[in-house]
Amino acid sequence: MANGKNTEELTRKFRYTAILSRDKRYDSHFVFAVKTTGIFCLPSCPAPRPLEKNVLFFANARAAQDAGFRACKRCNPNGSKVAIAGRSARHMRRLTRDTLGISPRQLQEAARLAAARELLLGTNLPIITVAFSADFSSLRQFNHVFKKAFAMTPTQMRASGQTRQMSAHATVLHLRLAYKRPFDWPPLVKGLLAHITPGLEQYDTATRQLTRHIEVAGAIAKVVIDLTDYGDHVNVTIEAPDVTLVDEVVRRVRRLLDLDHDPQPANAILSQDPALKPFVTARPGLRIVGSWDPYELMILTIIGQQISVPAARTIAGRLVAAYGLPHNGLFLFPKPATLAAADAPAMSRRIGIGAKKAAAIQGFAKLVADGMDMRDVASRKEITAQLLSIPGIGPWSVAYVALRGWGDPDAFPADDLLVKRMLKAATGRQAQAASDAWRPFRAYAAMHIWTGAAYV
Repeated sequence: MANGKNTEELTRKFRYTAILSRDKRYDSHFVFAVKTTGIFCLPSCPAPRPLEKNVLFFANARAAQDAGFRACKRCNPNGSKVAIAGRSARHMRRLTRDTLGISPRQLQEAARLAAARELLLGTNLPIITVAFSADFSSLRQFNHVFKKAFAMTPTQMRASGQTRQMSAHATVLHLRLAYKRPFDWPPLVKGLLAHITPGLEQYDTATRQLTRHIEVAGAIAKVVIDLTDYGDHVNVTIEAPDVTLVDEVVRRVRRLLDLDHDPQPANAILSQDPALKPFVTARPGLRIVGSWDPYELMILTIIGQQISVPAARTIAGRLVAAYGLPHNGLFLFPKPATLAAADAPAMSRRIGIGAKKAAAIQGFAKLVADGMDMRDVASRKEITAQLLSIPGIGPWSVAYVALRGWGDPDAFPADDLLVKRMLKAATGRQAQAASDAWRPFRAYAAMHIWTGAAYV
C-alpha cells in the first residue's frame, strides 16, 4: 500500500497527466493554477501547458480564487457559459462545426424556422408578418426555405393544425459530428449493438442506422445515427420540436460514441504496460461504448447482474414494454416516478427478475424521482454514496455506470473478473492498487480488456 506522500505524488501525477491531455471530462474534477502567471484554468484549457513544478491544483474555482489566483479568460473556469464577445467569425464557425457539425448559418436558419413555426401554430398573424418576425428577408425566401425543411408551405402547416407535441419535424438537422483519429469503429459498433434494448432502440442492418427517441427538457427528440465509418465524422439526423434542444441531444450522442476522446495521451500511458501494449497497438483508436443516459444505464446494469448480455437485453425489453411510454413505433425509457411507484413484487413477476433486483430498481428510481440528478457529475461523490446505500448496487455497478454513463476516463471497475485476471490480482483492492500505472485513463484500459474478450 502506498504511504501518504506517495499517494499525494500519485495524485499530482494523475492530475498533471490529465491537464496534458486537455480532456474536458476532467473539468468537473479540479482546476489548476500557474504560480508564474497567477492564473487558474480548467484542465481542458487550450493555453500552452506550464511546467509541472509551477502548477498547483485546487478542488474548484472558489478554492483557487481564495488562494489569490484569477480566472483564465480563455477557458472561463468560473462558469460554463463561454463569452462570445470578441470571438472572431472564424472561431465561431470552427466552434459550431466541432460541436454540432453544422455552420453558424445553418444553426441560425434552424432557429428561424423553429420561431416561424411557433408563430404559425400559436398565433393568427399574417404569413408575411410571421416571415419578417422570424428574421427572413422576404416572403419568397421564407416560403422556399420553409417548404424545403418541412415538405409543406407555411399556409399548409397552419391549415394542418399540427401541435408542438404531434409534429416532431419542427427542427430537422443533418449533422456531421467530427472526431479525432484514429477511431476503431468495429469494436464500438459491436459493443453498441450488443447492448441494444428491444423496443427502445432500432438498428437497420441495411442502412447501418441506429434510431432512438429520447426525452430532453420535457420534449421528445428522434435521433438517427449512421454507424458507417466515414473516416473523420459521424452522420447524425436529429428531429426535435425546438432547436434549443439540439445542443443537449448532440452532447448525448457524443458521449454515447465517445467522440471527444483524444486517443494519443491515453495510448502513451497504457502502452507502457507490457500486458496492455498489444491491445493498444491492435486498436489505437478504441472508444468507450457509452450510453444515452446514466439513469437508464444504472437500471440496465442492475438487470444485467450475473446473467448473460442476451438475457439482460430480453428482460430490459420487457421492462420498457411494461413501464415505458410508446412513441412512434418505439418506447421511451420508463420514467423514475413510474418505476418508483411500481409494485416491486409485481415488477419481479412481470419482467422476470428476482425480488432483490426489483427492489434495487425501485429504490434507485425513488432516489432519482426525489431529485438525485445522475447527470450531475460534479456531485459524483455524493451520488456514489447514495447509490452504494441501496441493497443490490455495489462498487462494480457504480464504476461501470461512471465509465459508460458519465464517460469518466479514469473510472475503474476493480472487482471485474477480467480486469483482475489481467492485473493478476486476487481482490478488487489489489487490482485498485495495481492499476495506478494506468491513471488517468483506467477506463480505457478496462475497455481494451473487455474488447479483447467480447467485441472483436
